[in-house]
Amino acid sequence: MSKNPTLLYFQESDKADSIDTDSIMPL
Repeated sequence: MSKNPTLLYFQESDKADSIDTDSIMPL
């Protein structure tokens, strides 16, 4: 994650859902 993790969360919600949901702010 080189850019904003929050943006990556929305862009790659499928991956982020199983990767760093705790680090990121899960909706």
